[in-house]
Amino acid sequence: MRNLLVLALVLTGGAAEARNVLDTHFNSRGAASDGCFVRSYTRAHLAQHPRQTVRQMMVIRSAERAPQGGVVVDVLVAVNAPDPTHAIQASCTARGDRQVCVNTDGSQGGFTLSAAKNGALLMQLMPQGLVFGAADNEGVWLQGDAGDDREFLIPNVDQQNCM
Repeated sequence: MRNLLVLALVLTGGAAEARNVLDTHFNSRGAASDGCFVRSYTRAHLAQHPRQTVRQMMVIRSAERAPQGGVVVDVLVAVNAPDPTHAIQASCTARGDRQVCVNTDGSQGGFTLSAAKNGALLMQLMPQGLVFGAADNEGVWLQGDAGDDREFLIPNVDQQNCM
């Protein structure tokens, strides 16, 4: 039996290569969501994660030209404080099955995007975190190495929810 398995792997070229999240989540024209992901956190969720400041996270494919094999995304965040929604634009490049994204304004930090169950997107902040807006009191800094704002599981939604 083992010999048959080895033969099958040899004939098929080995195990299937993982597809990049660009193909599965941003270039899948047949899906209801083509690069539109939104999560609004409930009061119950925020009560269970008292160090989380993000109330809502949105990731949308940008109309900006992307690097080869990558994607440009707009990321919008609303925090617990009475601040308006803050936004950044990030340029992402392929690394294995995920996209590694950095803020296009040149500020430090960034995040990765990878596929999650049921078509959702997993955003994981780099240790430096992510800065939205100005570095002074007008901006928002999500720490990548502390608190409950390090990972975000963001479901895909219909395009009309990202307009």
